[in-house]
Amino acid sequence: RKHGVTLHLSLHSERQPVQDVAALYLVEPSAENVQRIARDCSAGLYDSMYLNWSSSISQEQLHSLAAAVAESDGAQRVLKVVDQYMDFISLDHSLFSLNMADSFVALNDPQVSDADMERTMAKLVNSLFSVVVTL
Repeated sequence: RKHGVTLHLSLHSERQPVQDVAALYLVEPSAENVQRIARDCSAGLYDSMYLNWSSSISQEQLHSLAAAVAESDGAQRVLKVVDQYMDFISLDHSLFSLNMADSFVALNDPQVSDADMERTMAKLVNSLFSVVVTL
């Protein structure tokens, strides 16, 4: 409370409107999260919203969010949208992890589908980009 944080809630939990409060979202840029934030905005859960993405949000997802927010006349609630590039875990000043379980298998399994391989590679590239951006 001494730092001004009054609540800490999961994005997908049911929440009641809290008036005169700014919401700070720190979420992964996924279609599901974008839709939930758009619903929160249209429901008027908070007076203002600061959206922080753990990695870079795609233009398609950003346009989807903007369209949904504009449709509900909630655009004035969204005050800031920021890519934080936090898609890795820093274990020490010179050691980090991408936290990708079974990545070796996913990249080297001869029976992996092309779609799964592309998803794994995209996650790997985004995470490494986050590391480089924050150096």
